[in-house]
Amino acid sequence: MNRNLAIFLILAFVFWGANLALADEKAPAKPAATPAKPQAAQPATPAQPAATPTKPAATPAQPATPAQPTPSDSSPKNDEAYDDEEDWPSPEEIFLEIQKQAEAGEAEAQYSIGFAYDEGELVDEDKAQAAHWYKLAAAQNHPEALAKLGILHEEGLGTPKNEAEAIKFYKRAVEKGSDLGAYRLGLAYYLGVGLKEDKAEAVKYYRQAADHGDSESQAALAMAFYYGAPNLPANKAEALKWVYLAASQAQPQALYLLGEYYADGEGVPQDLGLAVLFYQLAAGLDEAPAQLALGLAYINGEGIDADPEEGLSWIERAAEADLAEAKAYLSERNSEAAK
Repeated sequence: MNRNLAIFLILAFVFWGANLALADEKAPAKPAATPAKPQAAQPATPAQPAATPTKPAATPAQPATPAQPTPSDSSPKNDEAYDDEEDWPSPEEIFLEIQKQAEAGEAEAQYSIGFAYDEGELVDEDKAQAAHWYKLAAAQNHPEALAKLGILHEEGLGTPKNEAEAIKFYKRAVEKGSDLGAYRLGLAYYLGVGLKEDKAEAVKYYRQAADHGDSESQAALAMAFYYGAPNLPANKAEALKWVYLAASQAQPQALYLLGEYYADGEGVPQDLGLAVLFYQLAAGLDEAPAQLALGLAYINGEGIDADPEEGLSWIERAAEADLAEAKAYLSERNSEAAK
């Protein structure tokens, strides 16, 4: 089953159960005696990830591959000739056609060629070439090209590192309606990259893209409200709303954070098994904090049958991803074993 579909079905079940629980709370009390509430084992709380989100290599939606040509009466081939898949253009042929359009000055084609070089699709990855084609498209105010050019400047990929220049590109991208630009500008404000740190201002830009359904921005909003900041009070109820929206799109950070909600029983009924399920989904998408949480769940047998060997393997994966808490856990474990 497609992973995104599986996650959607799981979340649909969770929402359905939550709605039933709310309905039960609103229903009049029945005369039957209420059974004693079972005692739930308290989960071990894994070390929380740093409140400051890491800078992901944000990847916007891929530019659409041109639709396969539809034969018509004016086409040199009739309908029967296209029944053979070998008659359709190959990806390489499509790329060359797009490149011709790009060289003729078509902005969308220039962006597509830049994206291909940026991601190493159909051609070898070449950030300098990506910057070249993005720059051409950006000169025509292509929204996503502006945002992607900003990322290359911020990271110093294919062009000299220049955070101030990156901010200019992000702002231009936002003006042209780019959700990626809004997300990256929000992230810059959140981390203080190229401008003064301002988490309240970051939320403003996150929300702009989140309202359009951008899962990265939805997850960033959730993290911002979950942890709070000096000029941004924590609001876990607001965070939960954005967590659900981002998790429904299989966003790894959101899936992990949803696991934390169910582990703690804050805003939702405590359910260690469901917490582990969301840790597993996020860990499978290489979310390091989820890998640590899943490893601890296996080691402690909380929400899942104990399996210390499996747990240790997940924590090692988190450490390989450079998660400080996972490294500290393994270091302490090794020190104790050496005694």
